[in-house]
Amino acid sequence: MAVLSFFPNNVNVGRSPALIYELVNGDSSIDNIPTQAQADAGTTTTVQGTLNVDSNEFGTRSITVTFTVRADPLAAGHYSGQARAWRAITAMSFNASSGIFTDGETIIGKRSISSGNPFKENHPNVGSLAESGVYIKVTASFADKQLKLQDDGNLVLSDQNGSNITWSSGFVSSEEPGVVQNINPGVAYPPGVAGQCGKTLDDCKLRFGSGALPFGSFPSVGGNT
Repeated sequence: MAVLSFFPNNVNVGRSPALIYELVNGDSSIDNIPTQAQADAGTTTTVQGTLNVDSNEFGTRSITVTFTVRADPLAAGHYSGQARAWRAITAMSFNASSGIFTDGETIIGKRSISSGNPFKENHPNVGSLAESGVYIKVTASFADKQLKLQDDGNLVLSDQNGSNITWSSGFVSSEEPGVVQNINPGVAYPPGVAGQCGKTLDDCKLRFGSGALPFGSFPSVGGNT
């Protein structure tokens, strides 16, 4: 992923410090406003946060990222009344996401601006800055990742052992698919044991034979009895 520019488009001041303020406000190890010494030195720090991503096609999504941010002095008479701020994003790394994203897609990751944010009110362009964010280009890299169906029906993209989940469908249902943890792939189970499966085609053949397999949304995943 790469940061392209700041959002909203009709605002030319205050977008970056407003967004970064929301992120550092949730991290007790970072002062909301940097010290004068930090601003003079261009000190950098890292902060992690979750950004909301709206889409007419895919619905509400989110991404969690870590930004490297830099402290800068602000121009004299800045509308916020502040003399300095965490203002520049110098690097970004991806942590996790929820919802569906496509390779090459440009998204807007944003946060609502809270009432205590000094960059919200008295804004010269919009009066009150309601939200701020960044345009991000999605670039997919899934080396050593696998799609896995969890016990509660949630589909995730994770490492082969199920750790380090980088994407989640967000769908959970008590009726899906009822898979238990002690299933051994490749071991047949009696037809009367509903929903138990190692989640491979070999398991399907062991349970239903080598002929045509029953098919619902996915072979053998579900409450087949």
